[in-house]
Amino acid sequence: MSANQIFIVFYVLLFFYFARRRFDLFSYVFLSSSVYFMPAVFGFVHDASMPLQLIPITPGLYYFYYFFYLVLIVFSISAKPVTKTNRTIAIPENTGSQINPTSVKVLRYLRVARWLSLIFLVIGFFSMKDVFFTENKQDFLDGQSLFFSIWQSISLLYVLLAVWLRRKLDILIGALYCVLDLYIGFRGVAVFSLLSIFLLYAYKNQRDKFLFMKIVSYGALAYIVLAIYKSMIWFVKANDIDAGLENFGDSESIYGMLLLSESFTQQAIFNAILVNNFTVPAEHVFSFLRVFLPGFGELVFDKQAGFNSYFQPVLFSHIPWGMANNFWAEQYALFGAVWLGVVTVCFFLIIRWANRKMLKYAVSNSDRLCFAVFLAVPAIFFIHRNSFEFELYIVRNSIFVLLFIALLSKIRVKI
Repeated sequence: MSANQIFIVFYVLLFFYFARRRFDLFSYVFLSSSVYFMPAVFGFVHDASMPLQLIPITPGLYYFYYFFYLVLIVFSISAKPVTKTNRTIAIPENTGSQINPTSVKVLRYLRVARWLSLIFLVIGFFSMKDVFFTENKQDFLDGQSLFFSIWQSISLLYVLLAVWLRRKLDILIGALYCVLDLYIGFRGVAVFSLLSIFLLYAYKNQRDKFLFMKIVSYGALAYIVLAIYKSMIWFVKANDIDAGLENFGDSESIYGMLLLSESFTQQAIFNAILVNNFTVPAEHVFSFLRVFLPGFGELVFDKQAGFNSYFQPVLFSHIPWGMANNFWAEQYALFGAVWLGVVTVCFFLIIRWANRKMLKYAVSNSDRLCFAVFLAVPAIFFIHRNSFEFELYIVRNSIFVLLFIALLSKIRVKI
């Protein structure tokens, strides 16, 4: 059997293991990693250069996949054994699986998030009105303002709060925000809203034996819809829908749509670093200082570069656009395989702690579950395509949004 066939057998067994246990943060880690580790099924990666050059996956990358999933299994078992007794959470009878809509504090958070999302959307539009509805995504990225990024983060929290409190008007507004973000050319608000709602629902409905398969089914459908959207949106914005439909109807285009997903290029980064035994300077580990002390990191550590600026000019100099990052490749390039293994174990220690907290919040019907999901979903999903520094930016910005809204909610103004 070839390496990818062996991996397929391993993955199928892993899939059925998670299908038999409750859906929690470990299940979410499994599914989110499945998106980015998808090239292992095909046995090759590519760097998105045209025409596509398919690059075989090195055995070392498969070893990492196996190690990652084995650690995932160990921690998911040790966190809470899967037995008939504890497959469900004992939710108090007076609340059941119902959301408590009377939380005054969270209702104030919702109202603040509603107005803040509108304010930052308006400011974001006027600060970049020349590129807001451009047909070229790169032009939008070049002109993107901080206000728009803040709007995206607030909008995600707004959608979650609206669903948590079951406020129909706010859910409708949140849905419109998702559509707007999609039309502009992004997917973050829509994707993370769906993932957050799935995870929120999972923690509140632990008695559903078919929950994992339901979420996988809905998630797969959403993935297909978003893949179609990605291939069509720029034709729609260019008022050339016929060309888009013709392109989509081509079987080779459909296959190409799958191959051009970013998981293949993200794993190409790790694959190239393993093949070339590429390393980065040890002082790069201090890049996180720039997250908490803007300007200080560059001042002390001689304007250290991001991970991408180390590997792309050397390994992918023929690619004219940025290839983003790969967290796991970054750790390997820093201190080798042993360090990568230590970081992987530490990652799952954090997941185990967070999962325990979220289970506790679900049992007590605490509003904190909503905020925990807001922090966890983007950070866990994006860790596979970000550097450590940018991952900290995501967590930091999410915490800032929460604190800002919490602070404003203290102002007792009827809004």
